[in-house]
Amino acid sequence: MSIYSLPVLLGAIFSFVVGFLIYFANRRSQTNISFSLSCFSLFVWFFGYVIAYSTKDEKTALLFCRIACTGAVFTAPSFYHFVVSFLEKRSEVKFVVLAYLTMLFIAPFSMTSNLFLKGVYKYYWGYYSKAGFLHPLYLIVFFGIFLRAFYILLIENWKKNSNPIRRVQINYIFIAYAVALLGAIDYIPKYGIEFFPFGFLFEILFIIIVSYAIITRRILNINVVFARTIIFSIVYIVVLGLPFGIGIWGRSFLSEKIGVNWWLFPASLLAIMTALGSFAFLFLRQKAENELLKGQRHNHMSLMAAAQTITLIRDFHKLLNMIVRVLTKTLGIEHAGIYLCDRERNQYAFCVTRGGRQSCANIDSGNSLIKYLRGARKPVILEELKRDYSERRDIFIKEIIETMNRLDADILVPSFIEDALIGFLVLGNKRSGEIYTTEDLNVLSNLANQSALAIENAQFLKEREDMQGKLREAETLTTIRDLLGSFNHELYNLLTPISGTLQGINMGLYEKKPERLKSDVEKSITTTFFIKTYLGWVREYVESGDKVAAYQLSELINRGIAYSSDKFEKQNISKQVNVSPKIFVVGHECLPLLFKHLIIHSIYGYGMESGGTIDISARILEDRSTVEIIQTDTGDDLTKYIKEGSTMGGKKFAEKGKLGGTSYFIAQAVVSKHKGSFEVETTGGKGTKFRIRLPLDFNRPAA
Repeated sequence: MSIYSLPVLLGAIFSFVVGFLIYFANRRSQTNISFSLSCFSLFVWFFGYVIAYSTKDEKTALLFCRIACTGAVFTAPSFYHFVVSFLEKRSEVKFVVLAYLTMLFIAPFSMTSNLFLKGVYKYYWGYYSKAGFLHPLYLIVFFGIFLRAFYILLIENWKKNSNPIRRVQINYIFIAYAVALLGAIDYIPKYGIEFFPFGFLFEILFIIIVSYAIITRRILNINVVFARTIIFSIVYIVVLGLPFGIGIWGRSFLSEKIGVNWWLFPASLLAIMTALGSFAFLFLRQKAENELLKGQRHNHMSLMAAAQTITLIRDFHKLLNMIVRVLTKTLGIEHAGIYLCDRERNQYAFCVTRGGRQSCANIDSGNSLIKYLRGARKPVILEELKRDYSERRDIFIKEIIETMNRLDADILVPSFIEDALIGFLVLGNKRSGEIYTTEDLNVLSNLANQSALAIENAQFLKEREDMQGKLREAETLTTIRDLLGSFNHELYNLLTPISGTLQGINMGLYEKKPERLKSDVEKSITTTFFIKTYLGWVREYVESGDKVAAYQLSELINRGIAYSSDKFEKQNISKQVNVSPKIFVVGHECLPLLFKHLIIHSIYGYGMESGGTIDISARILEDRSTVEIIQTDTGDDLTKYIKEGSTMGGKKFAEKGKLGGTSYFIAQAVVSKHKGSFEVETTGGKGTKFRIRLPLDFNRPAA
């Protein structure tokens, strides 16, 4: 076998293998069938010249040159057939049939007539066919068919195709055909011009590009494939051109120096250049792609950074809005939305969108789309499903397509936590019209799965917050219920003497004792003011909000003292406060009520005599997260009344007409709401000690 026939043999083998694989990838697809015919035509063309370059017999060479030309004859109609099938141009089918019939008429001439091929040339690489009288007419028909296909592609390429994948595939085929046209240089040596026919390399490149566009679901950006094509062509023209050039123009010199084995030098150089060419191609390709995809990779870096930061977001709605905002802004997507699993309703519910429909139908968990996402565990592209359906007519795929159209989804990206599909991203096309590359989808899948973890965490926190809110609401209702119990009892105690006075007036009991009427009315007026004050305290506690703020402890205590300042002066009660101004406590709006009512309870409720004292102190405990407040008074010993159960109003209050019971209750409720402790201790003599412990920040979890 001649060294010149070796690369052509490799091209023949490659053409046959690709044609075989493409055909059996989908034997019912006209696109696959027509492209396989192109590959087999090229195989016959290449293989015929493998023998012609290798044989020493002129007759054998002529026979296989005729076989090669017969294969070349059918490349034009099969190429045309492929373009029409790929573009689904049914109006061109009759012309495809005409092209095949024309070449079937010409083919016998290529095998038998000297008017088509009149012999062979003996060139340095071997025998090559010689064009006959009718060969130029054949070239006109050949290029007419080829250019007709090229023209259809050109027109289709100029159209505004809304499908970005389809648009890029057409660009691929367009470039492939432009490359294939360069293979026509192999016709030049048929007219006596001696240069090695390397046009087969362009046909191989044509096969690579087209088969990639047919088989690969996630095709590359057209700029990338164009750059790769140019780099590949330049590198391998140099790789093959230098050894063959030395073989052609340096043959005489090498024969003198080396002898009959002169061909070993260009063959060895070819092997070395081929190895170096692979490295050169990879290096140059990487450089070119880095430059071409600089913007895309920057976007991918931004998305990966976002995938790391979203796990830190705790607010559920803020998280969802950030995800769709990042997607639409970073990738330039027309619209993006999120659907999440609603386990209670057994469906996937529409949650948020940006740039798309503001409301969409929810999807049942048994929907074909959900089943497909669970099985595929990868992004789903609408146009790829449409292509599958056009080939297989599968009703399952049809249902998925209908659902995606209903969602206005061009791409769906599922979000998984282990085997659980917690939701999916709904994405539109890019505003730039570019396709989603494999790298895009890999980054989106990573973002979706990171989002799944963040969403699950945010949902848990939201559910916990909702539960805590319900518990707080239940606790508040319980508190209000108990408070109303106290209110009812004490209000009854206060209204009883007023009711008695009014009944006495109605019955005429005061007619003979007007001085007693005056006294009872004055007492009733005083009691009415008590009732008004009492109602104000109850309303103040019930209406206090859940807004959280940091309070200076000493300021809260001073405000509590200031509220009862007139009582301090009237009864000459002294006060001693030993609280550092550096102590701050985080609490709800009701926290100031604690000290207000604790002081009210001491000076109103249990017999604080004139000249009594109240001492208040505070310290931070060793855990550095709790403050202990101690209030001591010189009134009655409250512990004995607690044992009697009369702190919520009862005989003691009825006798004294005081409101200490409700103040005691409110103080307890405030401490409970802030996760603190409330203890009442005896002083061992006269008076009561209140020991209260509060977290400095009740929101923080306990250590």
